[in-house]
Amino acid sequence: VRFSPGTDPLEIEIEMARRGGQWKLPNGNIAGLGMFHHFKAIQSLIWPEDDHHRWSDLILKEYLANRLVAVCGSRDSGKTRGISKAALVDYWLYPDDTLILMTSTNMRGLELRVWGDIKSLHQRALDRYPWLSGNVTDSKHGIFTDRIEETGDVRDMRKGILCVPLLGSRGEFDGESLRSFAGIKQKRRRWIGDEMQFLPRDALKVLDSLDKGDFKGAFFGNPIAENGKALDAISEPEGGWDALGEITKTTTWKNKYNGITINLVGTDSPNFDAETPSRFPYMVDQGDEIGRAS
Repeated sequence: VRFSPGTDPLEIEIEMARRGGQWKLPNGNIAGLGMFHHFKAIQSLIWPEDDHHRWSDLILKEYLANRLVAVCGSRDSGKTRGISKAALVDYWLYPDDTLILMTSTNMRGLELRVWGDIKSLHQRALDRYPWLSGNVTDSKHGIFTDRIEETGDVRDMRKGILCVPLLGSRGEFDGESLRSFAGIKQKRRRWIGDEMQFLPRDALKVLDSLDKGDFKGAFFGNPIAENGKALDAISEPEGGWDALGEITKTTTWKNKYNGITINLVGTDSPNFDAETPSRFPYMVDQGDEIGRAS
């Protein structure tokens, strides 16, 4: 594949991802190394100081390969960071045709976790590549492709990343806050659900209207046994929880929502690998009190 001399390497990687990562040329040769390779290359160019390890690779691989992915894991397992990076790159491929809804328990939860992470990653990206799309608007809790008017309004809120809290001030589920977005017309729609272990399974009913066309959903949290909440429901294996037995290693399985569940087990952290012992100080290691995710 030929590019003009001087083309920015990031522009090349983004174009390769836009073309699907790999395809056959007229002469029969294969171009591209696949979506996983090019997404990871984009991440490495934008955030070169960040690590890659087998858990981050697994999250990215399954996010790209599946329409729905649930990520269950202990604290400090990189769930939020892995999905946030994948979602941002996904948005930058088609910033005028993408709407990503990011949900959590309440606005404080969004600020402390996924929204805070997205803002930090976005700002670090713009510091290195100012031409990347997205304008942060804290008052509307979103990153929008269109610039902000002098009045403070966004020209088109269907282009970008919008945060939506799903629990009210008393901890009650506010289903309407999500359902109101179900009818939005946009070519590419994504739902990134954080802290799903605290949301009722009724929150998943909106998938009936959201899961159409070019849609992708990623849901994550720290599982609390089998508590009947949304994370428990969407991550449950096709054959039920009893079919798994005791889980001691990082595992993936087909779930009842026709998606993939990633189970990151704390005692199987990359920090315990012989080739990377205690290399990642921000992740689960021997100094933590580790509970097995299931």
